[in-house]
Amino acid sequence: DPFAPVRVVVGSREMERWLRHRLAQSIGICAHAEFPFPAATIDSITEQVLGPAPGSTEGSASPRAGEGWTPEVLCWAILKVLPDLLHRSEFEALCRYLDRVPDPIDGRTFALVQQLADLLDRYITYRPALARAWSEGGQEAQVEAVDPSLLWQPLLWAALQEQLGGAEHRAQRIGRACEALRQGTALSLPEPPIRFFGVTGLPPCWLDFL
Repeated sequence: DPFAPVRVVVGSREMERWLRHRLAQSIGICAHAEFPFPAATIDSITEQVLGPAPGSTEGSASPRAGEGWTPEVLCWAILKVLPDLLHRSEFEALCRYLDRVPDPIDGRTFALVQQLADLLDRYITYRPALARAWSEGGQEAQVEAVDPSLLWQPLLWAALQEQLGGAEHRAQRIGRACEALRQGTALSLPEPPIRFFGVTGLPPCWLDFL
């Protein structure tokens, strides 16, 4: 399709600017080219295979699966559910660290919440099987085989799942997309080719999906 943009996946905006400049120097112009990040590319492919994620904004320029599970949104969701959880024995370590139930929210509490949000985001990215099990396996599956000192993690996850209205995260979308491709039930197939430039690494589950 001569009207389709050329997409090249890059790892940073600095790499995009360098590549645009070099292409313009080499061929005289760099036009009708797009340079998405890897996460946006994965989300675009899952959308082609499964259709738009529930609750996504129609016509969005950069749809992202599992928007409710981004670190930015998770911070506020954790702040919402955490005070009701700190009274439980599983959260003793967190309660000890904060020294009290955080009301009002202070800098120490918000710093902890940011670290928790980043931790859960890394689980979705680098431990997708665990993330899917915690989201789909029910309470018994959630706490099974978890170190006793870490039992608060699946409990926090379950509370966030409820707070976010059961929204899917990227690991769930990738899992369902892989299954749809294997069974031949995909709505459409990703348009080849997928070009990468200057991307130094990808999570294993993203590589498997690609």
